[in-house]
Amino acid sequence: MRKSGSEAELERGIGSLVFRLIQAAKHNTSLVSREFGLSGSQSHLLIHLDPANPVTMVALAVALDCDPSNITGLVDKLEMKGYIQRQPDSQDRRVKMIAVTAAGSKVRARLLTRLSEPPTCVAFLSQTDKKTLYRILKDLVDSDHPARKNGSTIGPESQRALLK
Repeated sequence: MRKSGSEAELERGIGSLVFRLIQAAKHNTSLVSREFGLSGSQSHLLIHLDPANPVTMVALAVALDCDPSNITGLVDKLEMKGYIQRQPDSQDRRVKMIAVTAAGSKVRARLLTRLSEPPTCVAFLSQTDKKTLYRILKDLVDSDHPARKNGSTIGPESQRALLK
């Protein structure tokens, strides 16, 4: 179906604003990461790990959409900080599993809390606009779009409370 000129223009405008929002979020992630003595890439890797489920380096590289050789340096640095550790796989000792340490789990939780703080401009929105923005963003995050990689870091109870 062909879109009208105004609909196509509106969608381009939305795309442009989403791009700017993503760029601002990346910049914020870098700033927050530095507060924790991490690079943006190190934070991204640490956040992506589930403290309860160690993963292989290959699986981590696939999940982060990068070459395994890129993961090695990040893992080395996070391991030196004591946030993750390499462990032998119980089924194949040649395979190294990446596990989050207790210290890494604490830093990861604090990092996620800090990164989940809304931009200051959100405070200027009305409660109605905040609820609308939340609903729209949640719909986009929960969509079946292939670009969606992770679920929400906010639990169902918190989500319901936010919509009240």
